[in-house]
Amino acid sequence: MSNYINKNELEYVINRSSPEPLYLQLGKVLEEKIKNGEYEPGERLQSEEYFSAAFGVSRPTVNKAIDYLIAKRAVRRDKGRGTYIEDSSFRHIEFSDLIGIVNYKGHQIHTEVLQLKELEDYSRIPTWLKTTWENRIFYLKRVRHIDNVPLFISEHFLPYRYYKCLSKVDFRTEFLSQALKRCCNKELIKIEREVRVISAESEEVNRLGITSSDPVLQLTGIAYLKNNKPLFLHITRFDAHKVILKGIGYAEHHIREKIDGS
Repeated sequence: MSNYINKNELEYVINRSSPEPLYLQLGKVLEEKIKNGEYEPGERLQSEEYFSAAFGVSRPTVNKAIDYLIAKRAVRRDKGRGTYIEDSSFRHIEFSDLIGIVNYKGHQIHTEVLQLKELEDYSRIPTWLKTTWENRIFYLKRVRHIDNVPLFISEHFLPYRYYKCLSKVDFRTEFLSQALKRCCNKELIKIEREVRVISAESEEVNRLGITSSDPVLQLTGIAYLKNNKPLFLHITRFDAHKVILKGIGYAEHHIREKIDGS
């Protein structure tokens, strides 16, 4: 994308006598340019200062125009890096298990590990599970990215006895189920999940680059070993605009699905 914009074109597209707010006019102009292919997927958008000078509008006006584009899923903000054009080719990813996402055609997965520690707050763990695990919990929290676009936040809760064999695993590159099998000789047999649609909270807004009005797809599940003993609890929150979940499970598909719009 060239850094040059024709000033005559700008004078034409921004109508200062229109009742339509300037930020909305600017947002629609940029949205049309994105749809017309004038920006490449993943390309960085020019700075707010650039658009402010080029269109003769204030930076707050540009900022609101960018917010409009984010709400339309046309661009995303990467904290500290800039604003980037969304890649609509994976606007809806279909996959039947979390490991399968790494092989999604034409895209790369990147994992950011946020926490790996003993958990002090047990409030999100069912009482019966805490009792089974003797009240010491090993906690793993990550954000998954596809081509540097954040897709979901995952939290895993395990009995603390697995900490020794898992604490040295590089969870940026290895999936938990793989690490459990390789390091702890534990293999999943089934997983039961509940699926809900929930409202985005501050963490999803900050981590996934969505707005507070966007829906979040939350999966809460318990994975089991052969002896029907629970191996871990997971809570995974997806940007609901980007995924379609189909038969998510492991060796056997024991899935309880509940769609809850509340």
